Amino acid sequence: MIIERGTCAQEGIGKPDYSRQIFHITRGETPRLMEPRNEEKQKVFAIFLSAADPLLVGTPRHMIDMETFLPTPYTVPAGYTFELREWMGSCNGAISIIDTATMDGEPIIDIPIFPAPSSCVHEYEQIIAFGSHFFDPKAEHVWVFDCVITNLEAENSIQGVGQISLYLHKVGTAEMTEKTVKCKHCGHEFKVPLRQTIIDCPSCGKRFAVPFYGRAPVV
Repeated sequence: MIIERGTCAQEGIGKPDYSRQIFHITRGETPRLMEPRNEEKQKVFAIFLSAADPLLVGTPRHMIDMETFLPTPYTVPAGYTFELREWMGSCNGAISIIDTATMDGEPIIDIPIFPAPSSCVHEYEQIIAFGSHFFDPKAEHVWVFDCVITNLEAENSIQGVGQISLYLHKVGTAEMTEKTVKCKHCGHEFKVPLRQTIIDCPSCGKRFAVPFYGRAPVV
């Protein structure tokens, strides 16, 4: 038996030091991992607070479904569960973002988020912040998700942006083939095919565009 003795430089105190292995982290890797899979559909809700339309003191405002321009609350389609996996906030003052979810009208979750003023906070939740499948694995109940942003400043209006993303999973056999959209010009609400992105309003005749996120047929 041959025994060789030697020494090696200690890295860290009590735990392995991985600080020199950051080359394993690739720019854009996390957003790519968060892309919806084949059986998933991403829903993006956002709010844009411009200088012309800031968030006034003490005023709450619901986030907007970016695919339909309709404000929350959002009713999850029958036969689907959902997860909250991403949120972001960037503003020039103190705000709160309150995410709530009810099941058959009963409050299940209430998540307050407080982005730091004058900075950008962006979280990709690899560990799921909330998932309806923990409560309703067969998607047998009616779920309603809401997201409200409120100005917490004493006297200043708020400019900035906030965003929440949900990921929907199909459980049942129901398929969604259309969605209800709101015309950004006249406010008219009407149905269009699910994947349609360029839309002509039947009320005012003006054209507007909405995105389509993900692959699964659900709205």
